[in-house]
Amino acid sequence: MKLTQDSIGQLETLLQTANIAGIEKMIIAEGTIRGIDEKQTTVIIAKENVPDFGKLSVGMNRLSVLMSRVNLVKSTGEYQVEAVASKNEKDVSHLSLSSKDTSVQYRCASVEAIKNVPKAINDKLQWLVEIPGKSVGLVTMAISAMNTDNLILTAKKDGSIYFEAIDTNNDMFSTKFADAASWIPPEDDEPASKSFSYNYLVKTVLPLLKAASNNGANNVNVMVGEKGILTIIVNSYDFFVVPFLG
Repeated sequence: MKLTQDSIGQLETLLQTANIAGIEKMIIAEGTIRGIDEKQTTVIIAKENVPDFGKLSVGMNRLSVLMSRVNLVKSTGEYQVEAVASKNEKDVSHLSLSSKDTSVQYRCASVEAIKNVPKAINDKLQWLVEIPGKSVGLVTMAISAMNTDNLILTAKKDGSIYFEAIDTNNDMFSTKFADAASWIPPEDDEPASKSFSYNYLVKTVLPLLKAASNNGANNVNVMVGEKGILTIIVNSYDFFVVPFLG
């Protein structure tokens, strides 16, 4: 089947956004997008802006390769995408990308071959945190100055919210960016404590914060779960960042 122009646009946006999070494998089936990065620190699960492959399911395990081939054929002008069904007529065998004079293929995988991609995130949302765009810019500078691989999101006992980073000599960077987070559950379900602290890999979380804030131009709303999983929305896609436990 040939994808519509709307679906081609959604596929382009999806690939570009997944690349920000380093996601290389993905499944599109039954109107849902599911993907995960190689280190299993970031997950995408989405039911909005899903490219329409009809009744076919798509397994992809080289997303950066597909993105480069989309960019290749797109550089030659307007192009089409055809999803060629496999013999079982359930999965996509390969994608054929073609413009007037140029064509390139991308071999897909069966859905069963794409392993360890979660179907759901099991973490109860607890806190809504608004991050000023300028704080995203400051943290970007701080990570470079501290030369650290981790970014800590902390709520103190009084509820005030900080970004922190610690270098190999235990020197600390800390910046307060909000007086409080908003409690997400019903009001009668009061939090036992206003404090929390979760550690995230910089290579995972910072690119998503920068993209969500348009490189610091806009504020970003993120949600923190009971287990510390951070929900960040980029281009209308939900990304779930798992805290670093090492």
